[in-house]
Amino acid sequence: MVQVLECPICGNQNLQTFLRSKDYTATYESFNILKCNSCDLLVTSPKPPEDEIERYYQSENYISHTATAKNLTDRLYLFARKFTLKQKLFLVSKHSPRKKLLDYGCGTGDFLKLASNKNWETFGVEPSTIPGAHHKTKIVKSLTEITENDFSAITLWHVLEHIPNLNETLRALRDKLDKTGTIFIAVPNFKSFDAAYYNESWAGYDVPRHLWHFSAKSMTKLLKKNDLRLIETRPMFLDALYVSQLSQKYRANNKFNMKGFLLGSLIGLRSNILAAIKGKEYSSLIFIAKK
Repeated sequence: MVQVLECPICGNQNLQTFLRSKDYTATYESFNILKCNSCDLLVTSPKPPEDEIERYYQSENYISHTATAKNLTDRLYLFARKFTLKQKLFLVSKHSPRKKLLDYGCGTGDFLKLASNKNWETFGVEPSTIPGAHHKTKIVKSLTEITENDFSAITLWHVLEHIPNLNETLRALRDKLDKTGTIFIAVPNFKSFDAAYYNESWAGYDVPRHLWHFSAKSMTKLLKKNDLRLIETRPMFLDALYVSQLSQKYRANNKFNMKGFLLGSLIGLRSNILAAIKGKEYSSLIFIAKK
């Protein structure tokens, strides 16, 4: 395991213990989450070395890389993923006069497929080998294999929290944008009500696959550090429902039951209502930025 000795945003070396969470997906190992009190970033530490992290994704329970559902929670996730694809493309289109898209961490390629069907020129990067991935465009394993530098839109849908080299990656992606290009970054928000309610069982932590855990404050500082200008922040309403249902399942030792499903739904709904009333601390947020 690798100790994280300083915050990648501000360089603070005095990271404080925040909580200890468990890998509920693959190994059931426990991991510390540390907090930088200067920029509000949470850090998984110690974390697996880069050459070993892949084994934490090798699980049938890791729904983000599959298209099959074992229970009602999984079916809701797959429905939400399909439902939100059009919303995501509408949002991207709103900020992108040209139709040239790079989806970084594209997973099964569903977003690229939809964009391609809408006459976008599409490119994808996905380092993992995902069974059953389907797409119309070539997906490469590394950003270095992408030679184009004039994308009107670059998207990272729940990807940034997985990336070891935050600053290096963001700068490389920034250089891939054209002069008016826009980058869209969706991440879980540990300042949400559902995160506080479920605490160490919150599915948004997803250790050790999630190396970093963001708030609006830390994301704003990270974007500024890498010469990106935040222009808008948008909520992802359905994430609160799915994340809360999954968190409820984790609290029950990974056992699904209808009572937990309904309670999780209520917590997710409450999280959205509270965020709308005050603070805008939704379970997941989309940060939209330009050069």
